[in-house]
Amino acid sequence: ALETDRSGFTEKEGVSTGSLRDERSFDINTVQTDWSYWWSDTVKLSAGAEFTHSSGDYDYVDEVEFDVIFLTPGSSLDRQREREIHLRPDGDQFGTYASALISVSDRLTADIGMRWDWMSMQEVDENHWSPRLSARYALRDDTALRATWGRFYQFQGIDELQVADGVTEYEKAQRADHYILGLEHSTDFGVDVRLEAYYKDIDRLRPRYENLLNTLILLPELQPDRISIAPDKARARGIEFSLSSRGDSPLNWWASYAWSEVEDKLGGEYVRRSWDQDRAVSGGLSWRGAKWNFSIAGSWHSGWPTTEAELLTEDPAVAITGPRNDEELSDYKTLDFRISRDYQLPASSLTAFFEVSNVFAKQNDCCIEYEVNDEDGEFQLETEINEYLPAIPSIGFIWRFGDATPRRQ
Repeated sequence: ALETDRSGFTEKEGVSTGSLRDERSFDINTVQTDWSYWWSDTVKLSAGAEFTHSSGDYDYVDEVEFDVIFLTPGSSLDRQREREIHLRPDGDQFGTYASALISVSDRLTADIGMRWDWMSMQEVDENHWSPRLSARYALRDDTALRATWGRFYQFQGIDELQVADGVTEYEKAQRADHYILGLEHSTDFGVDVRLEAYYKDIDRLRPRYENLLNTLILLPELQPDRISIAPDKARARGIEFSLSSRGDSPLNWWASYAWSEVEDKLGGEYVRRSWDQDRAVSGGLSWRGAKWNFSIAGSWHSGWPTTEAELLTEDPAVAITGPRNDEELSDYKTLDFRISRDYQLPASSLTAFFEVSNVFAKQNDCCIEYEVNDEDGEFQLETEINEYLPAIPSIGFIWRFGDATPRRQ
């Protein structure tokens, strides 16, 4: 059972007035079964099925009055806007799969599978076949090559309808073909090395909604920079190189570097997605004792994409934008710290922890705040770069019952 109750209201001069109500309630009932059987010493068969029945209610009211509109693809030119959407969706989803894990030889292992999915939530029932294939070949005892190809379909859950953006019908399933090639090597001095390249070809995308400038806001649907993005297709590709320690030592570490790119194809051209980060470095160190545990992790990645905007007309205020996500904010960097202690209790265990995110309170750009003002009798679109939160400490505990052994985080 899922229930959500949002209220609103946001009022900011030079941007928008607001209001909102978003009450939702859903019941999701699922039954699932999975089976596996060793046909022989070299062949393992697996199969399973899942059935879900979902029903729910969307209430949602809107209102909003915009002090500025953005003349950019996907934006609304309605300065007023009123909405009142009441929906009672229900539907069924069924999926089944079968796979075979085969040891072809001492060096080659293959995993072959097929999945079938059906769903009735859309206007017309959909069903899809999804073949998948992966193989691992041991070049040497300490080195292996992995290759994977698979087709995946993603249906919308009953609670994922974007009614706050005026969407009242469920879209067809998105499709993605994944291609992954990886090389793994275990060194003699206790370090595992992994190099992996991937490519994802994404098709049948449903329209999505996001804010052009200010992406970190509590009521994004009530902002004038809210736009609809309906790509013809998309792609994601990247290469990742990682190192990690191996063994049962209390002290462990890891480090990685990644280059990646995720883009939508719009009007024949590829455009960066708003969460694209083409370069990223991360690493961490952890120590686990009998009762005390300590970890520290750091990360850096290139800045988030953003869009340039300027005022075109003053009264009414209309802003124009440059190419979407053609600009970039400053690089993001953070260091996080955690310490915890385990307590053994009768038939249970307790882990108390203290952690700090962004230990050195680095000022990382997140988004652009904007407003139209008329100081000195001249209208201007003022923009200011907002930053993520500074150092954030937190304290808490995890109480486990049944299996009283604390698990590695």
